[in-house]
Amino acid sequence: MSLGLTMASDPSTQNTLACGPTIPKDCKSITMYSGACFKIDRLNRVKGPFPSSLGDCRSADIAFLLDGSGSVLTPDFKIMKIFVKDLVRSLLPLDTKFAIAQFSDYPQVHFYFDDFLSGAGSWEQKVDNIQQQQQTTYTAEAIRYVV
Repeated sequence: MSLGLTMASDPSTQNTLACGPTIPKDCKSITMYSGACFKIDRLNRVKGPFPSSLGDCRSADIAFLLDGSGSVLTPDFKIMKIFVKDLVRSLLPLDTKFAIAQFSDYPQVHFYFDDFLSGAGSWEQKVDNIQQQQQTTYTAEAIRYVV
């Protein structure tokens, strides 16, 4: 755990709050990170952590943003899709939701979180069917769009 990455002092009480954002918890195929804070009083007594536990392993929402521009070779685009399928396969037991978008001249959402696993055909086939746009690269615009 990293402490001291965020610290705040209250001059009226002479208390300090020290917080660390990187407490790892092993959740099978992924590691979840959460933070904790400790209160340090003027006599250097430590109270905490706040929250008192790391919580349970939970699912996550993961959005993939594929570079479909012409600067990516077709075999490399296929490797990106293999990576997506491998990661999705490993996280499906954790009830994780997935979305996939691609960018080139413009961002294009292929699957939203709620429709990735639904509809006709397998999710693997849906990923395989994504066609590379192969135009120019507008990475910043795509990131803003997905966020």
